[in-house]
Order: sequence, then C-alpha cells, then structure tokens
Amino acid sequence: LRVHLVGAAMEVDLCHAFQELAHCLPGVRLEVVLIGPEISPCFHLRQLSCALSAVAFSGTYHCYHEYCNSGSAGWKSPDFIVGLNAGIVAYPEWEQTLDLILHGMQGRIPAFFTDYSEASAEESRRWFQQRFGCNFAVPISVNPFHCPLSRRQKFSPTVYPEYGNGFLFAVTI
Repeated sequence: LRVHLVGAAMEVDLCHAFQELAHCLPGVRLEVVLIGPEISPCFHLRQLSCALSAVAFSGTYHCYHEYCNSGSAGWKSPDFIVGLNAGIVAYPEWEQTLDLILHGMQGRIPAFFTDYSEASAEESRRWFQQRFGCNFAVPISVNPFHCPLSRRQKFSPTVYPEYGNGFLFAVTI
C-alpha cells in the first residue's frame, strides 16, 4: 500500500505512528512518501528510520513528480494521496499540485485532504468546484484522527475551533 503524504512537515518525526499503522494492517507492505516544502533539507531523500518503507522529499508534490520522472528515480503511483492541513485557498502553490493530482496521473487515485477548520475546508470545496468542476466524494467531516489540541490563532477572524488535520474531505477524480 503506497501512500503519498503531501504537505508533510513535522510528520517526519512521527515514524512510530506509521509503524503503529503498519501493525494495524498485518500482511500489507506499507510504503509512505512524505512530501512537503517545510520538510528540513537534512531529511531530503532520506529513508526514515522506520520498520516500514518511509522516505522524505523536501519540496512540492509536483516537484517530486518531476524529480521521479527525470530519471533520478522511477515514478511509482500512489494507492492514495493525503494532503495534510492543506489550506488550499490560502496557498497558490497548491494549484499546480492539484492539477497534477486531478488530471496528470494515470488511473483514478483517491485524494483526501485535511484542513485546520471547517470554514477553510468549505472554501476549498467552493474552489474545487470553480477551478476544476469537481465535487467532494466525502463530505467535510471531523477527522477522527485530528490533533487533540485546539489551534487558536492570535488574529483569527472567527471563534471556531481549529485543529491540526481537524477536518477531512475527499475529491472525486
């Protein structure tokens, strides 16, 4: 089972969590690729010290795709993609990555995204409909695996709770 975690950052330090996931899926060979511009360059292209296959790439997803197709490494399509704390509307660099995920890959690959707040996820839903003409395959819902600590922004315009990976949605490809 090959999983691409897009927008990863501190997750490179959570190898033990992926090992737990591997224990919950006996008989499944789990491969995790952590991709994100906030990953420290010291982890770039390093095999993480896990009991499973986990590697980190410091950069955007479309740059990772280009890197793999450049001959440096072979591209291996994921079984599914997870975009972590995406904030899709707030970060224009997602557009090229989402275009690749939605239109540039062979086959239908499930893509799940998390966001800090329900309001941000709702903005993403509208953006996906306007930009790509696609709907959510899974409605916006509380992610049962979100960070248990609320994330309060000093200058937030709302009083709604925000959690790391707090809300989950999936895109119809």
